[in-house]
Amino acid sequence: MEHFITSFSYVNTPFTLHGENQLTVRFSLKDVGETLINFTSSVPDGDWGMKDKESAVVTVLLNGEYNQDYILFYGNEPFTYERMIGSLPPGEHELSFVFQSNKSSKLIIEAIVHMIEIRQVKESDYEIVFYQHAPVIYGRHLMSPFENSYTDTPLVLFYYSDHTEDGAMIIEYHIIFSHEDGGTTATKLMSKWGRTSDIEWVYKVKVDPRGRRLLNEDETEFFQGAEHITTPFKGARGLGNHPILQVATDNGNFSDQISSTYRYFLKPATCLPRQLNRETVMDKYQWTYLISAKEIRRQERLELSHDPNTPLLSDPRHYLYIQSTKLTVEGKDAQGKVDFKVKLLNKETLFSATHQNFEMAYDADGPFSTTVKLPKGTKISDIEKIYVSYIKEICAESNYSIRVNGIFKSFFLGGGDMPSRPFIFSDKEVEVSLLYPQQIIWKRDD
Repeated sequence: MEHFITSFSYVNTPFTLHGENQLTVRFSLKDVGETLINFTSSVPDGDWGMKDKESAVVTVLLNGEYNQDYILFYGNEPFTYERMIGSLPPGEHELSFVFQSNKSSKLIIEAIVHMIEIRQVKESDYEIVFYQHAPVIYGRHLMSPFENSYTDTPLVLFYYSDHTEDGAMIIEYHIIFSHEDGGTTATKLMSKWGRTSDIEWVYKVKVDPRGRRLLNEDETEFFQGAEHITTPFKGARGLGNHPILQVATDNGNFSDQISSTYRYFLKPATCLPRQLNRETVMDKYQWTYLISAKEIRRQERLELSHDPNTPLLSDPRHYLYIQSTKLTVEGKDAQGKVDFKVKLLNKETLFSATHQNFEMAYDADGPFSTTVKLPKGTKISDIEKIYVSYIKEICAESNYSIRVNGIFKSFFLGGGDMPSRPFIFSDKEVEVSLLYPQQIIWKRDD
């Protein structure tokens, strides 16, 4: 439970951070716990979709010492950034906020503060364990010193909580970045992952029933290292007892060896059940679609003339987003792939998520997402049927099949680049195989 401590409102007289004009606030804590800040700010003339206007960077000092940097990516609209500042003892504390021109985008000269709210999760709260182990993350600096201020910026941190037979619990943290400069291409991201953001697992730890790391066991904490290798964590801790990691690759993998000079400390926003798509978190924080779309338009070469029959990347609003789940039956160690296809009213063409390039299909069992590129201006009311199609795997048993359990949600992005109603839902389960290669999973008026 997050407890309100105090707030500082500048709604009527917004405070401008620039040059030597910094803001300092003081607050008092009665209990030990993890302290959080809701920082509501806007950036005049800021726009994540415009080069040299992407963000303002504000450095946070806690009791006179560097705590972290806020990357203010939401532009000139007030937006609340939810961050942690670490474990603090009872007593008086001081926070200072300083605009950093050398870390901010070239044409950004100030940031506006509208509200600061201090909250705390006490050590006596059950949820404290999920805050205590959240990672502090140093930003990427492969191409420039502060590159997360204009590319692949961190948006949301969430976690899974898995109980083990011995009474322990494994907490696994994932982060949503605005995009992925390396690794999977944007076109393949849309087909295989159903989004242009990058979602990566960061760090996982095994804790006892009291929430303490199991120090008497070998290798109870890991992070996702380069090349997606699960790597034992041997790094430092800080801001309490938080593991410290750094974004070390251009596809969102990490290192426990720190060389960067800026960091961020995202709050664990929500616990995600394993049976749900990770994109469910994006649906909860819909502005993540907006920021990712802005970055895509700024960085990627979108096709000049939209053509739904090509796999070339187009504007994110021209895709149908689909969330589902699948299970391979009799696959012997191989996990089957499927393709989603869409038929529009009064059209015979079936529009494919993979464009017949089956390397672009998701290849693991469980929840997954994809998109189908459709003619410009297509609406939900234009869709007649959605099909699931079997993709044959050479290495799998000839009689294997793939069971697809409905559509959790399907939608277009609206004019604000966020999921727009109406949605499509289906609880119909279909099974596709070599004998039955295509099944209807949703049709109008079902």
